[in-house]
This record gives sequence, structure tokens and C-alpha cells, in this order.
Amino acid sequence: MDGEYIVDAVPTIGYIHRAFEKLGERRPFNQITTITDRLNYCSSPINNMAWHMTVEKLIKADIPKRAQYMRVIIMELSRIADHIICDTVIAVDTGAMTGFLHLFQHREKIYDIFERICGARLTTNIGRIGGLERDFTDEVWNLIHTFLKEFPVGLKEFEKLVNRNRIFMDRTIGV
Repeated sequence: MDGEYIVDAVPTIGYIHRAFEKLGERRPFNQITTITDRLNYCSSPINNMAWHMTVEKLIKADIPKRAQYMRVIIMELSRIADHIICDTVIAVDTGAMTGFLHLFQHREKIYDIFERICGARLTTNIGRIGGLERDFTDEVWNLIHTFLKEFPVGLKEFEKLVNRNRIFMDRTIGV
């Protein structure tokens, strides 16, 4: 480090997997989903779907198009939730707390959607090998449509808050 600048880094590979491979050695394919949740709790549904899709490829399973589309929706919501966490925490770490509080409410709305789909918010165990456990209800579709309407406005407000924050700008421009 040179002040706040990283001038050199030596990455260490392998510590984040939490012995995933070892845990999976003695479990059937369908019992590994709860482990994939914990590989990155900020976007656990993506890890779940990646595992399911890997197994499906191995067993040459044919997945219904509707389930594939629903998976993409779930994964995209998960990706957005993960980015909300990453972006808002970086903002907090560099002096912009208001943006964190403002945008984090949208992450909660995504978690409300996940909760309606599978009953869980963070480590969702969402989906199944071969598709999904259940179809989206009308309530889920309504929550998704509402989120899609509200989130772009919230994101723009977050961006304005952060871009006006002098401390944040001084600490991030040119880094």
C-alpha cells in the first residue's frame, strides 16, 4: 500500500471455498445446494443455479424453457442484490452512509421476492436439479414488476447521492 493506493498484491487462492469439495464428496447431488448457498451469501441463488446447471449437464437433463427463464430472473435479481451490497458498502467505507441506507431498501425488496418464491431470504436453497421447486405465484410476478419499476429510480438517486459526496469522490477518483 502507498497511502490509499494498492501498488502490489499477492493473491492467495483456495481459502474461500470452505471445503466445498470435501463436503460434497459424500452427499447426493441434490443435497449440495444448501452448501452452494454459503459460497457467496450475497448471491446464493446464482451459486444454486450454477450447481443445478452443472449436474443437469452431467446427466443430460432437458429443462423446460419456462424454468430456464425463471432461473434467469432469479439470478438477475440475485446479481442486483449482490451489487447493491458491494456498491453501498464501498460507499460506506469511503464516507457515504446515506447512499447505503437509501439503496439497501431495494435489496430488501429482492429478498421479499425470494422469500415468496422459496420461504428464505439469504441462503435460499432456491431451485432444484431439473428446474424449480414451484412456479412463481401472481404475488411474485407483481413484486417483480414493482421492483423493476422502482429500482431504476432508486439507483439513479443513489448515484446522485454518491457523486455529490465530496469524501467519496476524493477517495475514489483516479483509484
